[in-house]
Amino acid sequence: MGQEELFKRLRAGGVPAPLIPKLPDDREIDALEVLLETRLPPSYRAYLLTLSDVLAGAYWPLVIHHELTGGRLLDQTRDLRAIGLPQFLVPFETSQDGDAFCFDTRSAGPEYAVVRWVHDDGSFDTYRWPSFIAWVQDEWLPTVEDQK
Repeated sequence: MGQEELFKRLRAGGVPAPLIPKLPDDREIDALEVLLETRLPPSYRAYLLTLSDVLAGAYWPLVIHHELTGGRLLDQTRDLRAIGLPQFLVPFETSQDGDAFCFDTRSAGPEYAVVRWVHDDGSFDTYRWPSFIAWVQDEWLPTVEDQK
């Protein structure tokens, strides 16, 4: 399934939220990349630009603007790095147990592999997807469709 179809299905499965994050523009994403010292995968940039105002399923990936939920990508990256997240991992989704789904910037870009970083022991090799889109299809979309 392609990116466009996946994003369409995620949007269709979205739920109303009391506070909807503002969609960023390219300039804001570029500024974030400077602060993170890495380029974000094109598919994640597309998500941020077009779909980061949608809350759907069990996962709510980190976004640029969402001060009231703690779901800001830059803040979460700094917080997780303070407790041991390696510099080459860029989180895009954090779980209630403290783990995070991250882009492994050591992998071939521009679509970095996705790994799950386990905060208890610092491991990140057990779970792996070839890209953000593969993670969306395998992990996130099923939780959206289960809510229907």
